[in-house]
Amino acid sequence: MEILTPREREVTRLTSAGKTNHEIAYELGISSETVKSHIRSTLAKLGLHSKAELRLLVQTLDPELVTRLGPEPVQPPNPEPLNGSSRTDEGSEPKP
Repeated sequence: MEILTPREREVTRLTSAGKTNHEIAYELGISSETVKSHIRSTLAKLGLHSKAELRLLVQTLDPELVTRLGPEPVQPPNPEPLNGSSRTDEGSEPKP
């Protein structure tokens, strides 16, 4: 696993934990396309053909490897509120 970049290891860890590309993208604050790119690169480096093979490899090597593969999960960016309110710019009044 040392041949993987830190981000590839993080994506592998999350993939092996059963997260979807969308969930991984949200958690890491990157696009789903970037997640796919990291997965493609990881599969190529490891000679694998699918995420299922990647999960099986990780779980076969060491079931606890998922928690040790990479850095701690990156905190997702703070999303905009979903209730219609928005952040106010300095000097402007909040909308009712």
